[in-house]
Amino acid sequence: MAQIEEPFTNSFKDEYQRLISSNTLILSEDIKLSKEVIYLKSLKSTLDLLLLEKAKDLDLYEDDFDHHTNHLDDSPDSDPNKLFLLAELRLKYALALFKYGHELEAAWNFRLAHKHIQRNLKLFPDFTANYKTSGAINIILGSIPEKHQWLLTLVGLKGSIENGKNQLDKLINSNSIFRHEAIMIKSLLQAYVLNQTQLAIESFEELIKLRGPLIQLQKMVLYLKNSNGAKALNTFEAPHQYDLLIYVYYLAGDAYIQKADYQKAEQQYSKFLKLHQGSSNRKDAMYKIWLCHYLSGDQDHVNYRDSAKLEIESNSETDKYAGKILSNNEMPNKEIMKLRLATDGGFYHLADSIISKQPSLQSVKDTVEYDYRLARLYHKKGYLASCIDLYKSVLNYNNQENWYFAPNSALMLGYIYQEKNELELSRLYLRKAMSFKHHEYKNSIDTKAEAALNTISDR
Repeated sequence: MAQIEEPFTNSFKDEYQRLISSNTLILSEDIKLSKEVIYLKSLKSTLDLLLLEKAKDLDLYEDDFDHHTNHLDDSPDSDPNKLFLLAELRLKYALALFKYGHELEAAWNFRLAHKHIQRNLKLFPDFTANYKTSGAINIILGSIPEKHQWLLTLVGLKGSIENGKNQLDKLINSNSIFRHEAIMIKSLLQAYVLNQTQLAIESFEELIKLRGPLIQLQKMVLYLKNSNGAKALNTFEAPHQYDLLIYVYYLAGDAYIQKADYQKAEQQYSKFLKLHQGSSNRKDAMYKIWLCHYLSGDQDHVNYRDSAKLEIESNSETDKYAGKILSNNEMPNKEIMKLRLATDGGFYHLADSIISKQPSLQSVKDTVEYDYRLARLYHKKGYLASCIDLYKSVLNYNNQENWYFAPNSALMLGYIYQEKNELELSRLYLRKAMSFKHHEYKNSIDTKAEAALNTISDR
């Protein structure tokens, strides 16, 4: 059977490659609408909404969405690009709607995206591009936490992480023009949902041959997620232009504060705050600027804390956590905070020097958190027996304060026993992780636990 042509002619392939590597799209204003132009414009608008957070552009996004779907409705049903593009438009629209709090409308568009791509898979099973959309949808559906399960019930959807990974792999191993985009999607899902950060980096570095600021941004994200702040900084310091991808400054700030280079961290967070037009992570950046002054011993750190308190808090978990810490009159234990940051960034020599001095523990929270931070350090360094004992110790504390240390300890134990193929113990701890209520990272911890449980069920 002849290969079905994907929605890109040679004249648009360079534009597509530039877009997914640099978030740059150059099209004339009077260009005729076509399947290629629809895909490019939709992807560019979605990236802008998600990365630059121009919420005011959502109305324009919706106008373009209506125009594009109407145009596609007039296409012949014999063209596999029709349902593929309709599914892509609905999926991207759903992500944009969810980002800005329109959950019901997002769920409905997600359902339509799923419906379109499933129909296209049946009608055109040899149309490889289908696997990008279907793979992403399957993994998203397979990892939705309990908090949002009612949305799935409402729209009648189920997904499989394993099926999603297999579909993305089919596309990645093909000659499809979408293979790079599939690699980018899969690596983010591996890092943020499946706890496979090292695999995500290895596959990304091996398979992505494109260069550009968007590629560099994703590399920084993956390096930081894998506790490799040094590599993130090396990537940031490379001679690339980041004119529109402002989050690199925020990421660089994270790497520098983990390295205990507080002056450079503050410089990068300040650049981010100056340029970022959205609301996400602003509260967290302000909080971390205060941390830079507090941890460095600046006696005027309270002024920065007061300024951070006044910053509007977005719906992101990082901002909510920053807001909770800032509203608490207690100052965090400096040495435990330095231990946390050094561990998160993979600066283990700094972490080891902190624990060698045996930090002073002033409260029950300090005691619980110190055990948790030691567990995280030993886990990252591969000392499994020690970290298992410490995670269990954290779980034995009475968690009336809704600290996230216990639920994340349970999640980590679930991961460890999954790797050891002790699946009953893994399920026990993953369900335990989801049983905790009202802590700062409930949504992300539940998402990861649900994904791990579904991965076990798919075996």
